[in-house]
Amino acid sequence: MNHQGRVPRRYSLLFAIVVCHYVPSVYSGKVADSLMEKIKGQGKSDAVLELPSVMGSVLSNPILAFLSGDAKTSMLMNLMQQFTSASQAPFMSAISGLGFGDKVQPFWVSNKMSIKNANLPLVQALSSLQGPFTLREPQEVKLIRAVRTEILNVTKRQQKNEWGVMKIEAPAVWDSTTRGENVIVAGIDTGVLKDHEALKDNYYEGGWHDAMSGKDEPYDDDGHGTHTMGTIAGQNGIGVAPGAKWIACKGLGPRGGNDVTLSECAQFVLKFNPRPKVVCNSWGGGQGQTFFNDEIAAWQAAGIIPVFAVGNEGSGCTTAGSPGDQPNLISVGATDKNDKIARFSSRGYAKGSNPKRFKPEVSAPGVNIRSAFNEGPNSYASLQGTSMAGNFHQQWKFTIRSFISRN
Repeated sequence: MNHQGRVPRRYSLLFAIVVCHYVPSVYSGKVADSLMEKIKGQGKSDAVLELPSVMGSVLSNPILAFLSGDAKTSMLMNLMQQFTSASQAPFMSAISGLGFGDKVQPFWVSNKMSIKNANLPLVQALSSLQGPFTLREPQEVKLIRAVRTEILNVTKRQQKNEWGVMKIEAPAVWDSTTRGENVIVAGIDTGVLKDHEALKDNYYEGGWHDAMSGKDEPYDDDGHGTHTMGTIAGQNGIGVAPGAKWIACKGLGPRGGNDVTLSECAQFVLKFNPRPKVVCNSWGGGQGQTFFNDEIAAWQAAGIIPVFAVGNEGSGCTTAGSPGDQPNLISVGATDKNDKIARFSSRGYAKGSNPKRFKPEVSAPGVNIRSAFNEGPNSYASLQGTSMAGNFHQQWKFTIRSFISRN
């Protein structure tokens, strides 16, 4: 299941040379004032030790140019793991020496470490270490929640295709080519109700990770993730590619999540084999935020296309939210049945960008979208928001059409 391609032996020496010559520069670190205030007030706090990005060194490595497919992804992950491990080693030693070894979670998809219940002695010890770093609280993110939700009873389920499916002319592709067979799609959201009638046959066995509670089987305690996945791959006329398989990572709850749970999900998506073609994200935090850019770059290097909802803070300009306002991804706005941009859909150039980056790149159906819900195996709901639009666009553009181009 998780077997990766082998790296040719002739590249092993070059690999070793590159790793050995990766030496971080020596600078002093920074402890965020908000973290210190919280620890002084409460005695402890979850913390994130953020170190300089290694993605530039990883992606410029000449070895990657000689590889493709699973071998390239395997080398990509090996480089990321080696570089982050070297960078994190002195901090890991200090953390373990102070008795926090079982409370630290190192990441390699981005160069950071999560520490549970850090106290003042630990923070003071880390702050005395040399090297560029930031010690901060976890970056909070919010679900891009629907602007309107209508719960429908089972009698509202229809066998005909929903309006959004028809608007993008997906059935024409189904009849002539494919319904999304042999394609895997990923979602990072509030989870998925695995036993829902519209989704149970499309689950890729083993394709689940819970970064919030560690549960072994897919579930959804909010409904948002079930709805978005239904739009991607659901049966009963709600999904754009009902033949595709889905995997999911629960990185969000009803109140959102943070960059720790989302990085854990990013690693899960990157490691999963066979790799998903696209990964859907309907969450964000602030504007002009770059905290997730390494994860996005890693997905792209592995051939996984990241798609983000642009946000529901419209209709003014400069309302696009992060990460959807970043340059290294595709952000999606929402339209109605008449192809008009929904009033709530965020838009305009990304705040603080120079040169100005206009967002979103594309828009898709996102008003009154009927899809699966988490209230039972036969439950459905009508929601509207850019989360719904993101799933329509990603599945149409990058699942069905990419499948056609490869075959």
